Amino acid sequence: MKIKFVEINDKNLQKIYLKDKSRFPSVTDIKFINRELIIVAHRFAYKLYLIKINFESESYQILDTYLTMDDKKNVHFCESFEIKYDEISKNYKLYMIFFSNYLWIFDINMNDYKFISKKIIKLNNQNTYHGIKIYNNHLYLTPSNMLTNNKSNNILEMNLKKYNETYMSIGDIKDNYRLKDISFINNDYVLLVINYKTNIKLATKNQITNGAFALFTFPSLQLLDKIEFNHVHFDKSIIYNNFFYITTQDEESGKIYKGTIDLIHNKIIMLNKIVVDDFPHGLDIYQDLFAYTSYGTDSVNIESFKKY
Repeated sequence: MKIKFVEINDKNLQKIYLKDKSRFPSVTDIKFINRELIIVAHRFAYKLYLIKINFESESYQILDTYLTMDDKKNVHFCESFEIKYDEISKNYKLYMIFFSNYLWIFDINMNDYKFISKKIIKLNNQNTYHGIKIYNNHLYLTPSNMLTNNKSNNILEMNLKKYNETYMSIGDIKDNYRLKDISFINNDYVLLVINYKTNIKLATKNQITNGAFALFTFPSLQLLDKIEFNHVHFDKSIIYNNFFYITTQDEESGKIYKGTIDLIHNKIIMLNKIVVDDFPHGLDIYQDLFAYTSYGTDSVNIESFKKY
């Protein structure tokens, strides 16, 4: 099932290139609430959607939308988000980052199916954050600074009760890198997705980047293993049933990279590359459903998990 979005790029965000392929930054992320409800973020439309799906008729209904423009009319371009069920309110909390140093927290009212803005936090570090994960009641943000040095490439850890900020430094990767995402394997290991920086801006034709997957101890962040790739652009990662899935664009097509971690020998094992729509970005898995977003088609794609 494909849900295509038709939005106006009224802020004139530039296209982003990999070699001679280009795309506008459009549908950035997707999360399942359950089999019938999903949340979708759109970057250049600066908008959140709450959508109800009917798989039998392959139809959908947009229940609510929210423009991420604050009280001062500042536009926040949606990048990535996480959701967490709140036992007290019986609603979901949504934590959204914007490829900036702002974090916006929403409640999702499950009675009226509405987004309710609760808090906007300006983070202490000036990083531009891209990856986000919730683990053990902490929020982890990975910075993807474009042309700055590695001194600012620290992972932000935030307690979800007090919202206090601490920073975790990575010292074992010497290259000039951008951290795209983090995924937790267990309490002792994390997988980081990395794009190496380039002095060519992403909005320039023929921009080509290289990337890597890196296995680290946690929380000490000691490098255990790393696999590098040429001419790729990585974005989001997820771990499900002991496998990792990573959205990727290479010179040929959009792909989902699949692999696993051998924790006996501390090795990353690549298993497969599944061709998907160009410039995949966000992804999520729910039971037998696999979903990813595509910049190339301005869409969310929901398919059988068996394909992956």
